[in-house]
Amino acid sequence: MLVITTKTGRQNTATNLQHRMKVIFRNAGLDSYSGGLHLFRRTFATRTFEAGARVEEIAAYIGDLESTTRRYYIAIRKKVSVQGIEKQIVPLPDPMREEK
Repeated sequence: MLVITTKTGRQNTATNLQHRMKVIFRNAGLDSYSGGLHLFRRTFATRTFEAGARVEEIAAYIGDLESTTRRYYIAIRKKVSVQGIEKQIVPLPDPMREEK
């Protein structure tokens, strides 16, 4: 599990982390991306899945349906070779995609 603390070692609040995410996204020119702390759910779900956890377990832990977890939170990584160096590509969620 990923734990983020303040400079003084104290536990961050969700509100403080949300604010920091907005600042980071704005500074990176990613104003169009939304989701805030939910992006960490995707990272957690993907890493946990790659470590061998079942989708059912991941869904229960993050508090979502199995179908939603499989569709939105688990990123299947694609390996590509660029100039002899193997890299993993994980597509970012499309911020403009509408739910149907």
